[in-house]
Amino acid sequence: MSDPLVTVITPTYNCAKFLLTAVSSVLSQSYYNVEYLVLDDGSTDLTQDLLVEIRDRRLTRIWDRNKGETLTVNKGIELATGKYFIIVNADDFIGTNCIKSLVTYMEENKKVLLTYPDWVSTHESGRVKSFIRVPEFSTDLEICKHFNLPGPGSMYRTKEVIRKVGFRDPTFKYIADLDYFWRISLTGPVRHLEGFHAYWRNRKGQLSSQRSKLMAEDHIKLVDKLLVNPLVPKELVLNSRELYFWSYLVALAISKNPNYLKKAITIWPEGSVKWSTYSGLLRYAHYILRR
Repeated sequence: MSDPLVTVITPTYNCAKFLLTAVSSVLSQSYYNVEYLVLDDGSTDLTQDLLVEIRDRRLTRIWDRNKGETLTVNKGIELATGKYFIIVNADDFIGTNCIKSLVTYMEENKKVLLTYPDWVSTHESGRVKSFIRVPEFSTDLEICKHFNLPGPGSMYRTKEVIRKVGFRDPTFKYIADLDYFWRISLTGPVRHLEGFHAYWRNRKGQLSSQRSKLMAEDHIKLVDKLLVNPLVPKELVLNSRELYFWSYLVALAISKNPNYLKKAITIWPEGSVKWSTYSGLLRYAHYILRR
């Protein structure tokens, strides 16, 4: 039986400095049957010059006017013809056996909609910074506490995800991926695959003060959206005060705005008793949230 086709989606915008590392990591996979879509979101650097030099029939270059990452990723998902798809950002890269390992797991676990590996955090140069061993998936960690468990190297079951969930929500500027993970987890199994198969690059200036402010606000909006989703379990709706408590704490960790701490304690005073424990969890959340 032939290996199923896997679509790899790389959205890029003015990322020529790192792009070839990402592309090389995909095209040198031990798993060959790949459809590779590199979607240039209107770059003004040398991105197109670099891509035109790559001679591999599996790679398709797609250029469009600047729309933002979420809509660019959505276009890739819409064009995907593979049984599975994976998103590799232009400044990240994946290990040689990443796709093979993920496909093997998905083929053995037919009901799983999304699987995610452990990953490596690197400095901007690509030098290893830390190894992130991600917890097993749980609603408590992923949704209640905003731990972004699926991260770099996550693989999706294409047709089923599109049919059940659709695409990323462009109203979330910075955490459309987290919203997507939440919605997928409400419709089917999401599972962790042990092994370090992906690399996330920490870049200077990734989180400006304005971006921090907007990202913090998005975490609050995420709970607003969750609570009107008819698929949300009743117990989560009943625990809405705790959901908002955690969203405020994560917003505090991102923005450093003390007003979020006041809001957290006000909406769920019981949580403040466990503050020392929560602060420890939040320190870990900086890794899980890839800050």
